[in-house]
Amino acid sequence: MASGQVVTNPVQPPTNNVGGCLRSTTYGLTIVPNSARVVQTVKIRYMYPGDKPGSGDWIGCFYPNSKQSYTGFWTYLTTVNGCEYDFVVLSINPGPMQFRYILEEGYDKISATAEFVVLP
Repeated sequence: MASGQVVTNPVQPPTNNVGGCLRSTTYGLTIVPNSARVVQTVKIRYMYPGDKPGSGDWIGCFYPNSKQSYTGFWTYLTTVNGCEYDFVVLSINPGPMQFRYILEEGYDKISATAEFVVLP
């Protein structure tokens, strides 16, 4: 750009990625509401860098403070449209729970967590 020129309409990068999700530079999870009873639904919102989640990326429900205390409730993110997943709380003991965003079909590469409480 030549000295003294004023740019009146700069090109802005798109704010959404190909999946329609807010473009991010990090991984993240939020849960709304952060507590629910059995058979109620919580909405899990997730974000990831790039245009789509990795082919083996998944969200699972775990008991907190343990590495592989997986509850059996999970979904691959490539099967979810958009950036939200409605999770129906099923037959989980009351108390604190944790959703984890995990990379590459494993258990070790946890990129984000969000906690919620299953109410009695």
